[in-house]
Amino acid sequence: MRRTLNDFLLMIQFFTRIPINKNLDCSKENFKTAAMFLPIVGLIIGMINFAIYILFKDLLPYKIIAIIILLITAMITGGLHLDGLADTFDGFFSLREKNKIMEIMKDSRIGSYGSIALIFDIILKIEILTLLIQKGITISLILLPIVGKNSILFLCLSSKTAKKSGSGNIFIGNMSKTIVLISSLFTLGVSTYFLGIKNALRIILTILIGTYLFYLLCLRKINGLTGDTLGASNEIIELIFLLTMLIIYR
Repeated sequence: MRRTLNDFLLMIQFFTRIPINKNLDCSKENFKTAAMFLPIVGLIIGMINFAIYILFKDLLPYKIIAIIILLITAMITGGLHLDGLADTFDGFFSLREKNKIMEIMKDSRIGSYGSIALIFDIILKIEILTLLIQKGITISLILLPIVGKNSILFLCLSSKTAKKSGSGNIFIGNMSKTIVLISSLFTLGVSTYFLGIKNALRIILTILIGTYLFYLLCLRKINGLTGDTLGASNEIIELIFLLTMLIIYR
């Protein structure tokens, strides 16, 4: 029980800015088993999203609510995944060789491609969330961070690390198929409960295809994965999920 609580809090501490005032065991083995709680961290963020909607739905326009939700999400996560998205796009679209791409991705300054990626990511999410809220598909607010986190687990099944050290190496190649299966069943279960099995399977299939295609891009560009690419995957899959929801409920 103590190990389970430690691993759960470890995921909250690593992926959010929610203060956890505890000294936690954080070995590589801890991260390996703790990963099963990543979709639950997504669920917590999703419930906060939904609470914001409930709080403001009769007070503010839906677009403003969508903006507030994305702002609060960025504050909760510390912009961790957004930073990964920007760094990944700066590197991948520089059209350089692997070593130069890695240097660009390590640079703390944001470049033009990273800026463009962030702008399009945020604007598209605002617009699609607004449309989904207008259609009454508010469950997307809860599912959004869950599916994004699940894509990270899918990627981490690969043992192809693009560099010898980095925060991403805690997870990349340090992921069991059992953990990913449990997490995927959790995501499928939550999606099925709210959307039905047919739409839930569509969503899981979309996540798998989108994640795999992004993985192939990572292999082509830098011959592996980094922490930044994991964050980028979260953002890209969230956007693909929203587009899928919009198509399903058009």
